[in-house]
Amino acid sequence: PMGALTMVDVQEARSLMHAWAKRGEPLQVELLLKRIIDDQNCGSDVFLSTRHYSIAMDGWAKSDYEGSAERAQEIHDNIKKMHEETQNSALAPSVISYSTLISAWIRQDPS
Repeated sequence: PMGALTMVDVQEARSLMHAWAKRGEPLQVELLLKRIIDDQNCGSDVFLSTRHYSIAMDGWAKSDYEGSAERAQEIHDNIKKMHEETQNSALAPSVISYSTLISAWIRQDPS
């Protein structure tokens, strides 16, 4: 990463992620998410929660990209796997993550 993130940076990134998700721009959301993940993997003190991943799923749910529901499903499956492997309660699937996933599937164009 370019430099170590702080939790303030992560909070600001989450706000940006939310704004991009509302616009249906999931690729932008995932770029920010990946930046935080990369920093975390390099030993930074920052941490992610289910909320970050739910925002990414929301971006896919609101997008017009083909396969958006499938991508939201992949993200949800990944947080479930991470939670099972780490027992990190911050990564536990939540009502919000399941609701967001359902929204993604409902919005999928059936054609």
